Formats: sequence, structure tokens, C-alpha cells
Amino acid sequence: MKIARTFTIDHSLYCELKKRKNQSATVEAALRNWIHDSEYIDLTPIPSERLLLELRKRMIINKELYLALCLQLPSSSSKEPSS
Repeated sequence: MKIARTFTIDHSLYCELKKRKNQSATVEAALRNWIHDSEYIDLTPIPSERLLLELRKRMIINKELYLALCLQLPSSSSKEPSS
């Protein structure tokens, strides 16, 4: 069963949406994806160096893997933690 609702959206979003063939299906798919994705923790705001340090501190990765991953970072400024 489908229901009709009215929502306020930004004008630029409206302009993009009106280019779509089936606007309702587009909105429904976007909302379903958003609801599904919101169940997971987004790690993108965490800098790579900080993430590696946390993994190392929790002993999830060993020293060798930590150092190898640090070498792959664009700015290999990470140093071995003192633990």
C-alpha cells in the first residue's frame, strides 16, 4: 500500500528530482538506502592515522602490519605508538 505525503525540500534538490522519470521511486529508494545505511557507524570522519593507532592500541593489528599500513598512507607521518 502506498500513501501520499507532502514534504519540504531544498529547491536544488527539487530541480534534480524533477529530471527523474519516476520521482516517487527515486525518493523511496533514497529513503530506504538512508535508513539502511544509518544502522551502521560511519568511520569516514576518523583520520586514517587515528584509526591505525586505535587498532594498534587495541592489539587488533600487530606492529608489522601497523607499520606496513602507515607506509601506504598519503602522509606517512604516523609513528609507532609507545606501548
